[in-house]
Amino acid sequence: MRRTPARFLCAIACLFTTLAVLLGAPAAALAEQTQVHVLAITDFHGHIENGARLAGTIDQERAAYGASTTTLVSAGDNINASYFASSIQRDVPAMDQLKAMGLTVSATGNHEFDNGVADLYDRVIPYFSPVQYVAANLNDVDTTKIPSYTTQVISGKTVAFVGATLESLPSAVNPALLGNITTSSIAKSVDYYAHQLKDGDPSNGEADAVVVLAHEGSDALKGLSPDVDAVVAGHTHVLAEGQTDAGAPIVQADHYGQALATIDLTWDDADNLTVGEKVTQIAKDAPEDATAKSIADAAEAKAREIGAEQVGTIRSNALGDTTLARATGDPSLDQTVAAGNQENRGSESTLGALVATATLDATNDTLGAGTADIGVVNSGGLRNELDTNGDGVITYMEAHDVLPFGNANALVTLTGAQLKELLNQQWQPGNKRPVLWLGLSDNVTYAYKLVTDESGNQRGEVFSVQVNGQEVDDNSTYRVAGNSFLLSGGDNFTAFKLGTGYVETGYIDLDAMVSWLQNHADKVQPAVRRHSVGFANLQRTGNHVSFDVCGLSFTAGETRPIYVHVAVNGVDFGYWPITDTGAVADEDGIKLTPYAGQAHVEMDLTDEQAALFEDSINQVQLLASGDVRLDCTDATYVNFDAMPTPGTPGTGEGERPSEGEEEDTPASTPTPTSDEPPAQASAKPAPRVPNAERVPDTSDATPAGWAGLLAAGGALVAIGIVARRKAK
Repeated sequence: MRRTPARFLCAIACLFTTLAVLLGAPAAALAEQTQVHVLAITDFHGHIENGARLAGTIDQERAAYGASTTTLVSAGDNINASYFASSIQRDVPAMDQLKAMGLTVSATGNHEFDNGVADLYDRVIPYFSPVQYVAANLNDVDTTKIPSYTTQVISGKTVAFVGATLESLPSAVNPALLGNITTSSIAKSVDYYAHQLKDGDPSNGEADAVVVLAHEGSDALKGLSPDVDAVVAGHTHVLAEGQTDAGAPIVQADHYGQALATIDLTWDDADNLTVGEKVTQIAKDAPEDATAKSIADAAEAKAREIGAEQVGTIRSNALGDTTLARATGDPSLDQTVAAGNQENRGSESTLGALVATATLDATNDTLGAGTADIGVVNSGGLRNELDTNGDGVITYMEAHDVLPFGNANALVTLTGAQLKELLNQQWQPGNKRPVLWLGLSDNVTYAYKLVTDESGNQRGEVFSVQVNGQEVDDNSTYRVAGNSFLLSGGDNFTAFKLGTGYVETGYIDLDAMVSWLQNHADKVQPAVRRHSVGFANLQRTGNHVSFDVCGLSFTAGETRPIYVHVAVNGVDFGYWPITDTGAVADEDGIKLTPYAGQAHVEMDLTDEQAALFEDSINQVQLLASGDVRLDCTDATYVNFDAMPTPGTPGTGEGERPSEGEEEDTPASTPTPTSDEPPAQASAKPAPRVPNAERVPDTSDATPAGWAGLLAAGGALVAIGIVARRKAK
């Protein structure tokens, strides 16, 4: 049997048609053909909301080709990391839909193992029958459950479907979930069986065509042997068409049921095989299959019922806040995005901090204490506020609406230097969103300087990162937990691609979030301060020093600080008023507020203070968000520093607020008693803070500038915030 390229078949078909017209004979009389049509999907991931249109399109293809000549196959990841309505019902709705569509055989994807081998063997495979999972490159697998290949007789032809899964399966899934299963080379395993099926020996199985179903990206499958007639690829969630080095077509039908691939196998009367292919996006107005729609509708109804269940309660933090929200473009509105404010992915948010903390804790709860060091989430992964109706009760559906994508939770190891580079990548000049702020778990803090790069773009440079109160070492390693999209380099955070030991944990981000809400009720509250702080506009002329401290406020209606107390290198600069400027604009003119909450610090130092200050601010110590002290006034002092608070105020313009009554407050801790500006602060020039026109200003009266300021020296910056407590 000889495989002929599809283009050659088209030329022959045109010739036969022309001859038929000229001779008055039907074309079929000149060339008898046998056809098999393989319809293929991949990475459905339980997205039953797309299932009715996918099934409707499959119905149309079957009607066009003839149902008896058509089979439906998959390249794996049919279930898990799924759409909410399917996920909360253990993907039974997804399996019901795919069986109703007529799915016959599937590669075994990595996500099929998310709940462990026992779940796959004992629950999924029996329920999913007659769908057959296949994988030729799995070792120590139960081949009665997952054989290397299966065959189907269609149109009188035997078509073999040889399966394969990721060679990196043991690192893509929690190894504990795999038991003794390991993987071999896809190419060697597939080629072994493809050769057997084409060697003419009936004793080891024979097939008229070999189609490979591989849960691997199309680019990784080009080296398969000439015994392979066609390849269905998956895993990488892209729409692609290509071919092996031997000329066999490779198709990859995107993900989530958004595309359908077709492989046309055609034999002429001399038994020569020609293979054609196409991949088509499912149309938005595609007809909906009634059975698939009814399954989805029933699942959605059940999801709404389950979604109403309470999974947590929001506690007030020390400032009286309960707002857990995304960052906004206009802090002055005192409202969330859900309430009508602009969305702003370029600033730190209370919701991002909470989700990142939940990611860290849930990973360690599931895989063992100390498995992960840091939790992280991308701002674009947060799609709603956690409590949109403001009742303080968190339902399953509200948690889902925050994390609706069903991303797998994953782990990757970064060095300290890579972690700093990751944080630097939050600034993405030239992109539609020039700043994309990451949410970090509550054990991580960092400091950055605002600079103008060589292209004139505004950006930050991170110079200090601390994990659990310890300065990050560039050569040490840190295990980071987050969603699979981000940890695979999504949103241009390519530093993750430099990491090692990537593994998916076997559960999705929503499951982790819900588990955390239920098991860590004491932590379900907004942070009282941001995990980062910025510095800009350092100037020093003799003993006169000035600089800006920025990025001190959240933006979605949380309590905003009114003063910042700054102690740098042993010099107490006192209290300085905070403004909420610092907006920059994206290319569409939408305001971003990464530096909201800023204070201009300016003071003439004594000779003794000048000697202490030097020119070497290079480390910032920010304590955990629970380190707050309340006094008897309607204000809060949030102390961020580990160094002792200076006992006497600085002699510059920024003094402490006047002292008043104190209540259980250490004598060494400044305790503001008034919401009015400090008396001496009112005498200083108007605060000079970065804004859209002049952020960041890197001008400096000294030759060394920021380079000198950030030189090695081990100095500490101590920061405290005075804020009005939220009215209850």
